[in-house]
Amino acid sequence: MATTEEKVNDIFVKYTNIDFLSNTELQERKLMGVEFMIPPRTMAYLYCKLEEELHMKFSQDAVISGNFDTFRNICNVVAENVGEEG
Repeated sequence: MATTEEKVNDIFVKYTNIDFLSNTELQERKLMGVEFMIPPRTMAYLYCKLEEELHMKFSQDAVISGNFDTFRNICNVVAENVGEEG
């Protein structure tokens, strides 16, 4: 069975072509920052796809508090929502 990190990574690879498991040094970098420059519309799409494909819902607090900004933070939020440690 795939881990939360693997599931989230599969979605990122599918929709952004960024493989965070093969490039672990990128996991803490801001997704909308200078390096990746993922546009807001793509982040919104990823948000929806993560909820849909992982059968979970993000809390508004997780997004508003800035926890939807790096691969690592997203994995942690997903793990909390599905009851698994990130």
